[in-house]
Amino acid sequence: MNLLLYNPAAGSGLAERIAPKAESMLKARVDQLRVARSERPGHAEELARSAANDGARNIFVLGGDGTVIEAARGVYPTRTALALIPAGTGNDFRKSLNIPSKWDDALLYALKHDPIAVDAGMINGRLFVNECGAGFDTVTLEYALLSKRFTHGKAAYLYGVIRAMLDNKPVELTVVREDGTEQTRLLTLFGAANGGVIGGGIPVSPEASVFDGMLDVVTVPAMPRRKLIRALALLLRGKIAEIPGAETFRCAQIAVRGRNLKINVDGEITAQDSALIKIVPGALMIRARAPQ
Repeated sequence: MNLLLYNPAAGSGLAERIAPKAESMLKARVDQLRVARSERPGHAEELARSAANDGARNIFVLGGDGTVIEAARGVYPTRTALALIPAGTGNDFRKSLNIPSKWDDALLYALKHDPIAVDAGMINGRLFVNECGAGFDTVTLEYALLSKRFTHGKAAYLYGVIRAMLDNKPVELTVVREDGTEQTRLLTLFGAANGGVIGGGIPVSPEASVFDGMLDVVTVPAMPRRKLIRALALLLRGKIAEIPGAETFRCAQIAVRGRNLKINVDGEITAQDSALIKIVPGALMIRARAPQ
C-alpha cells in the first residue's frame, strides 16, 4: 500500500491545489494508493503512523517542512519510506537531499530512486529532521509567525529577519560538549543541524550532511547591531565560519541550558530550560539518490 499524505494549508493552499494532480500521477504509476488529508496540527503525524503500522511501503508527503517533520515522526522507527513532494514555503529539508524544487519533478524523482537511510536528530526524545536552534533564528521565527496576519510566504520570514536584527536580543546559553566541558556565553545564535539550510534557504550549516551520523553545531557570539548586519550578510552567503568569534564543530550529541530558553525545532518554538540534542544515524528511509 502507498499513501499520498497532503497538508491543504501548506504553501498558502498550494498543496491543496496540487493534490488532485499528484494523485492522478501516482495512480498511473503505483498500486494501491490511498489519499489522506491533514486537518490540524499533529494530524499528519497520526496519519503517517497509522499508515506505517498498516504496512505502507511509501508515504508521498505533499507539503512543506512542517508536514515533513510530522510524517517523519509518524513513521519513525519503522522502515516505511518517505517521498518528499515540496509544496510549502521554504521546503528546506529537501535541499539537503538534492530533491527537485518543482512538485512534479520531485514526484518522478522519488519514483526513480529506491529508499535510502537518512539521519535525523532527537531533542529531549523528540525527533527532528533539519535543525534546532536558539537566539536569532527563534526570534526571527516568532516575528515571522506574527507577520502572517498581514503577509505570507518568504516575505514573512524576511520581516522576521529584519525585526530580529533590530531587536538584537542575545541569549545566555550554557553549552555542554560530549566530553563534559561546558561554557556559558551570550550568543546571537546557537544551532545544531542535521540538514544545512533553514528559513527558506539560509545556509546556516553549509557543510552539514544528512548521511554522516553527526550534528553540525554553530555558535555566533553576541555583538552590537552594526556588526550584526555584516554577520547576517556572511550567514546569507553561506560563510558563517567567517563571522568573527563564530565557532563550528561536529558532534554526536550536545546539551544546552538557559533560563526561559526558547528553541526553534524545525519551525516549532518550544520552551524548555535544558535540552539534550542527539543525532540518530539512519533514522529514516527516504526515496532519494544515495550520496556519491
